[in-house]
Amino acid sequence: METFLPIREIAARTGVSVHTLRYYERAGLIPRASRSPAGYRLYTVDAIRRVMLVRTLRSVGFGIRELKGFGAIADLRIPTATMRARLRAKRDEVSSQLRDLERAWKLLDALQGCRCRGDCVLVTRLLDSGHSNRVATVCLPKAPARPKRRRIEP
Repeated sequence: METFLPIREIAARTGVSVHTLRYYERAGLIPRASRSPAGYRLYTVDAIRRVMLVRTLRSVGFGIRELKGFGAIADLRIPTATMRARLRAKRDEVSSQLRDLERAWKLLDALQGCRCRGDCVLVTRLLDSGHSNRVATVCLPKAPARPKRRRIEP
């Protein structure tokens, strides 16, 4: 006999709202729920795995439209060649975003550490070039000089 759980239980176990579960159902990302005699939605325990898969794919950048194209979510089957290609493309997209974020991080470090007085060379180059490639090291402050050790005479 299959176990059915109310929508609030599925929401609590998966960390998504009841509203989100209804939306996923309307979008076709999870199967339609059965109804209790009182009309409440009842999901199978398998719905938890499906919702968690949707959450995982959403967390790595897949949109709802993209997920609708993944028939594997509905029946939890092994990814097809088409799905694998989409996963590779998403990985490449995330990799590109990561490189952009690393460049932004370096730029922020350079701007935060800038000790220029007056016109900053880094800011001037950024404004002139419109991008931050290879200019993030221009204004980095010099490493502080190490204090000299004093000799203690006995």
